[in-house]
Amino acid sequence: MYDNREPEDILTPLRKLKKHLEGNARKIEINPRDTTERDRIGFLEQFKVFRPRILVGYANSLYALALLAKSRSIELPPVKGIISGAEMLTPKMRNTLEDVFRGRAFNRYGSYEFDIIAGECPYGSMHANDDNLLTELVDSPQDLSARVVVTDLNNYAMPMLRYDLNDYAAWGGPACSCGRGLSVLSRLDGRVSDIFVSRDGRHVNGLSTGIYIEDISAIKRFQLIQKEYGLFHLYCVVDQPLKDEDFIHFRAKLKEFFGPETVLTWEVVKEIRRTEGGKYKFYISELS
Repeated sequence: MYDNREPEDILTPLRKLKKHLEGNARKIEINPRDTTERDRIGFLEQFKVFRPRILVGYANSLYALALLAKSRSIELPPVKGIISGAEMLTPKMRNTLEDVFRGRAFNRYGSYEFDIIAGECPYGSMHANDDNLLTELVDSPQDLSARVVVTDLNNYAMPMLRYDLNDYAAWGGPACSCGRGLSVLSRLDGRVSDIFVSRDGRHVNGLSTGIYIEDISAIKRFQLIQKEYGLFHLYCVVDQPLKDEDFIHFRAKLKEFFGPETVLTWEVVKEIRRTEGGKYKFYISELS
């Protein structure tokens, strides 16, 4: 019998897409971890042909695709929505995603244990999944939001009762005008390990410092590590040269938070190391 199949490695991205769609679900995927730039460009070429309505992924993985498309001037078809999860979605990342993929970005909060815990509606409110989960916010240090404790209402095989996710969050104000009637989270402050500690015992959310890092335009991805009470090290992925003078404002803010003796060191790297689950951690306290 004559076999006219072509080796997979010489198929163009478009022919790979056609091959994938024959008898497969209407979706295309890319591994957020073990991919090269060539893989990501191939995915973007498939994206142009496939024209997906919804884009779903880790916040940083979506952001990396957006930055690549922008740097290569790859114009992509618009999407109906972008669903970001697993990692913090910063305002800078949200703006870039919406600009490149030409659709509205929505944040989603979840975990391996409970899947979707809360999701953002078109009005910008983060609604808790009250139909399936009992989400409680319990006591925490006075200068932090509360710890997230969740009970699964529909898991009869392995009940999860008041499971502490080691996350911090806060409830919102009045009901959202979208009419869903679900509880609203006003803030998602991240993991316990994302919280920095001052020498006098104050707790500072990593997000409070990160907004000043995002003001440095050359930095595309970062990781800030608290090594000691007054010592921080910043890993930076950049797209243009950095100078120590670029950190003047950020250093001043760190000293406001943690005291006048606070020291910041920084280092440019090609990539930020991911966790085993393929996520990026923006903030790490080695004092936690």
